Amino acid sequence: MAYAVEADLVEVLTPMQRLALLDDDSDGTETVGLATLLLVGASAEIDGIISARYAVPLTTTPATIKHLCLRIARAKAYYRRASPPETIVDDYALALEMLGRIASGEIGIGVDPRPTERSGLTVTMTSATRVFGRTNLSGL
Repeated sequence: MAYAVEADLVEVLTPMQRLALLDDDSDGTETVGLATLLLVGASAEIDGIISARYAVPLTTTPATIKHLCLRIARAKAYYRRASPPETIVDDYALALEMLGRIASGEIGIGVDPRPTERSGLTVTMTSATRVFGRTNLSGL
């Protein structure tokens, strides 16, 4: 499940950028399914990072996650073509940093974190009586 849809890409890419980045066969139209593939890949990357704190995939998509998904998908589109502009590289790094802060709990996204799992096992330690101690070494 992707956290954004193709129509949402207008938030991060102009129509000319979309065509330049998503037209693989140079026929003047976007390659069918490519935008969705990029969004699914970005969503998987998000899931991999935030799964440390949240059950994924998220059942509802917070606005922050949707926006980060779009930013990551845009970076992936640029990386497919050539070296992306420095602003795209920096924005991608910031998106990943923000996801790390979300995973650590420093930034909230309005979704309850996954409950801490307990194994249900109890560890008990037992030992034999002491062989050496003050009382049995006093005569030495």
